[in-house]
Amino acid sequence: MLGVVYVTPVVRGTPALLLYRGVFDARERTALALMSATQLPLVLAITTLATDTGHMRASTAAALVGAAVLSTLIFPILGLRLRGDIATGLLTAEAEPVLS
Repeated sequence: MLGVVYVTPVVRGTPALLLYRGVFDARERTALALMSATQLPLVLAITTLATDTGHMRASTAAALVGAAVLSTLIFPILGLRLRGDIATGLLTAEAEPVLS
């Protein structure tokens, strides 16, 4: 299960690292790669279809879904922490009430 969690950012994050070289700096591209590495809906759809048709055991599907849940929990947090001051500024700007 942890192997899937380690491989996912490489497979799903590499396009963000390569395609946005001229748009974002390395730190922002890495944060984008981590954000795009989440995969829960895709894994749920694939494992549901595979187990329903008998092409995947339920234990294998459970391990893949567990890894997808971990990626959905961990990667966005790492991406936001990597962005640092940008994410903090956005969060504080949204938290302040608007007086009108």
